[in-house]
Amino acid sequence: MTRLVLFSLSGKNYALPLEQMVRIGLELRVFSLPRLPFEISGVIVEAGGVVPVLRASILTGVENDVPSGKDSEYSLIARSEYGTIVLPADRVRQIVAVDRGLVAPLEDSESYSSGTFMYKSSTFNIINIDYLVLDMIQGLG
Repeated sequence: MTRLVLFSLSGKNYALPLEQMVRIGLELRVFSLPRLPFEISGVIVEAGGVVPVLRASILTGVENDVPSGKDSEYSLIARSEYGTIVLPADRVRQIVAVDRGLVAPLEDSESYSSGTFMYKSSTFNIINIDYLVLDMIQGLG
């Protein structure tokens, strides 16, 4: 049975398949480095490696006034086919089985989403983490 991690960022709701989660961190230390691409707000050290932290506005489309490096309270460390990345989150809501809600294809072209998950009167954009990381890699090359 597939499960989703439900979280919020800048007033928008998102879902990420649980099998792609490495862990959820609270107030992780994010390091700013010179010459990082715009899409990356900083990096964390995880399991002896450096992992990029996605800038919140890449997901939400909403620019925030948070200085580079710290976008949110929570950090969702997720693994894709193309590498590991940190997704910022203001709130981690819960982990829920997909059959507890309704999955629907997207009606509009929400960037990096593979569909929506409707659960308890809220709609969550399901993040396609593989597409997100691949798009970043191709854009940086």
